[in-house]
Amino acid sequence: MTHRLGSYVIQKLFEVCNEEQMNHLVSSITGNVSLLMSACLNPQGSESMKKVLECLKTRKQICYMMVVFSYLTVPLVNNQFGSLVIGHCFHIFPAEDTEPILKVIADNCLEIIDNESGSCLLQDLLSKDSIRGSVRRILAVIMEDAYRMSEKQFGNILVQHVIGFERACLIEDILAQVTGAFAILSRDKYASNVVKKLMEASNHKYSPQIIDEIIKSPKLLSIVVDPYGNSVLQTAKKCSKVPRTVLYLQSS
Repeated sequence: MTHRLGSYVIQKLFEVCNEEQMNHLVSSITGNVSLLMSACLNPQGSESMKKVLECLKTRKQICYMMVVFSYLTVPLVNNQFGSLVIGHCFHIFPAEDTEPILKVIADNCLEIIDNESGSCLLQDLLSKDSIRGSVRRILAVIMEDAYRMSEKQFGNILVQHVIGFERACLIEDILAQVTGAFAILSRDKYASNVVKKLMEASNHKYSPQIIDEIIKSPKLLSIVVDPYGNSVLQTAKKCSKVPRTVLYLQSS
């Protein structure tokens, strides 16, 4: 499964297996968890594992594999290739089958959010049409910790992703977490992107509140000379009903 050429052969083997043969293969693959992990973290192995998942014959086989994967979910999700395997489960299996994996992700989403692969998978989960119980839990964690996540390299991308849903209740929950700190967040490399996204959200509906706080801040001059803060002020000029000349003088 992990060999550059052998992986193609064994993927063809999976395609022609009957139910009994697939039972043996599933038993063999899951018999050594450390080897299973190694296969999922390998470029060829991850492709072979995706093929295994596609070729499972029965609900019993699927449920068994999902339970096994639930014990490996966090390290897999936080890996470039492992996250592809876990993500594939959500694409090919119904919601009720993947619930064990989703529950683990929800329980460990703070750890997963700080990783690029994990953050991308969470964005994909949150974008699905059917937001189930465990996904709602992930969303709740983001809402409760929006300030800290905004300052994270990958967390800020996830917060922006949620803002992009253009759902007033979600945006207002995020605003409740960061209001009063826009001057600080505007000068942060990552959080400044969240401030700009909030100003642009819902056709600039929330920009007056944000801009008013920034303009009245005693830290305004430090925002002007800060490269990230100045970028926030440039966005404010585009979103603001305040006379543009005022913001021009502040950001120039």
